[in-house]
Amino acid sequence: MENYLIKINCDSLLTEYSEMDGGVSSIRVQSLRDIDFQHFAKKDAKVILLLSITDISHLQDIIQQRYLEVLNIPTIFVLDSVDSQMADLLYSKHFIDLYLKDTPKELLKNQIQYMFKNYSYYTSLKSSKVLETIETNLFTNKEVEIIRLLAESPLRQLNRNELFIKVWGSEHINTNTLDVHLCNIRRKLKTSAYNISSLATGKISLNRCLT
Repeated sequence: MENYLIKINCDSLLTEYSEMDGGVSSIRVQSLRDIDFQHFAKKDAKVILLLSITDISHLQDIIQQRYLEVLNIPTIFVLDSVDSQMADLLYSKHFIDLYLKDTPKELLKNQIQYMFKNYSYYTSLKSSKVLETIETNLFTNKEVEIIRLLAESPLRQLNRNELFIKVWGSEHINTNTLDVHLCNIRRKLKTSAYNISSLATGKISLNRCLT
């Protein structure tokens, strides 16, 4: 599996982080809109974002785009200076990796390497948040496992067959069984902040409802 560090709006940060430093490919872009996330999804790659924030309006625009929430990509936010308003907004959205631009470079590099080594932990943070906000006692064990797997999936939606195998541990796919469970989950999620979408491609995703 390939590792990619995508540096967004931070050309002057970690310039010495070479193309394949520590097994990590470094890519520089100017905004989230410049990233072809499907390209990395097809490669089944690990992706970490290093995102430089200029001010509160810039941060609010990024939050409103909802890319980071939907795609569930581990992200490090780099702030120009200490700003309690930006920190409070990020913490409220469960983004916890915040650094200042004058943070020692070795510390930042070590954090990036740690996140790649513990990638599943960082992607699982979203599932913890989701499960905390729903009444899990209303769901069966299989239904909770489906929600957890969908929430943890970084970059992409889960293929229906892949989801069935992970939950039931069998390669003898029974789409009727999966459909019944998904239907029950949708019904039980109606009063929550989340819903499940089935795509024409055969993939399934867990999304936060728009408010």
